[in-house]
Amino acid sequence: MPNRLNARRRALFYLEASKNYPAPREVIVTVNPLKSFFPKVDTLHPTTIMKVKNVMRGEVITVQPETSYEEAVKIMHRYNFSGLPVINGKGKLVGMISEKDLFRALYPNYQDFILDPTGFRDQETQEENIDLIRNHPVEKYMNRKVLTIEPEAAILRAGGLMLSHGIHRLPVVLDGKLVGIVTREEIYTAILKKRLGF
Repeated sequence: MPNRLNARRRALFYLEASKNYPAPREVIVTVNPLKSFFPKVDTLHPTTIMKVKNVMRGEVITVQPETSYEEAVKIMHRYNFSGLPVINGKGKLVGMISEKDLFRALYPNYQDFILDPTGFRDQETQEENIDLIRNHPVEKYMNRKVLTIEPEAAILRAGGLMLSHGIHRLPVVLDGKLVGIVTREEIYTAILKKRLGF
């Protein structure tokens, strides 16, 4: 899959090129050693139900709860990702941070707006909020109620969860550990590739 390959190449290139372009200290590449043993979509029998393990990425760019707002923005921009899993020191998935979460942080929350609505009418000065929050940890803005999927789940189950919850990606978790990530685009492409033969 082009997108999966591109993501892998971006991650590997980024790490190999660290001499010329130092990697952010918070970037972690989680490599799933089991991924290479999972059959690819191309090798599956036409009647075999595709599972998440057949299309997921085993290499995942993650951040930690203490990663700064600014660093998370830079990582997303550098890798062209719209969301990142947040992993604690024990390797446990504790949240997801998305572009939407980071963008929402520039606006007042409901309580602040009720207390002082006049302070948020000037959108030009509101843009300066980024200077106030750039060093805040992502745990302040991340979504802690993370939907996950298991490797053995059918890919259409994962796709249905994404559509019903309006999300673009699902962390793949096995025995409480992050082992991969699957996106809506990867599922869509896999289905079309298998059923329409392109």
